[in-house]
Amino acid sequence: MKKQYLLILFLLCLMLTQTSSIMAQSITITPADQTSFNTYGSGMNVDITFSAYGLCSTLFQGQFRNFEIYYYVDGVQIDVYHSPDNYPVNTCGLSHVYSTARYLSIGTHYFRAVAKSYTTQPPGLDLWLSVSQVEQENRIYINQIPQPVFYDVTIASTDPEPTSGNNYIIDGVNSTNGGTFQWEQGTSHTLVAASSINACGYTLNFVRWNDGVTSQSRTITVTGNATYYAIYRDKYGNNPCISLE
Repeated sequence: MKKQYLLILFLLCLMLTQTSSIMAQSITITPADQTSFNTYGSGMNVDITFSAYGLCSTLFQGQFRNFEIYYYVDGVQIDVYHSPDNYPVNTCGLSHVYSTARYLSIGTHYFRAVAKSYTTQPPGLDLWLSVSQVEQENRIYINQIPQPVFYDVTIASTDPEPTSGNNYIIDGVNSTNGGTFQWEQGTSHTLVAASSINACGYTLNFVRWNDGVTSQSRTITVTGNATYYAIYRDKYGNNPCISLE
């Protein structure tokens, strides 16, 4: 009997001396704290992941127990998730993950995860020691931003119309006859006109854009519906195609 008491005393002392190194525990909430999302509507779906990690010593097994996840919106508790009482949701060296997709409305959302960590002696001695309570709180911001405004921007065929060939480069892409694009207000786009075109049997040189810009390459900023096209003339500044109509 005395030997048994001494063994138990020895194990208890050993357990107490190792409690500081038994659990390298942590709780992580994803998205990270103070993550900010922008939405055009009243809210959005966000995938929330809670993970708890524990690391054990050689002799003692560490587990997270009584795992709880609290959800607050602007300081008001909306929901809570409980693991079963005394159920080890996180075992030695492994992560327990609880993930859920939630619709988050405009505002500040708080997610708080709490877990109590325990150590146990080797199998056969049903003694538990509460080491510490681990918790993590994250704030997620959902911001409402103005709905983007789009305008029709038309890159029309050149004056005069060419016989063939790529007449424009629009945002780095070759285009034969342009087209109409829905571009967001405030965005910038590059337009490049060919230096010359073939039209009605003549080779005509670039002169200007229809709005007076004389550079072949230009950048436009979208402020409303607009139309752009390049104008070409012969060496005398004339459009020879008119006399042929």
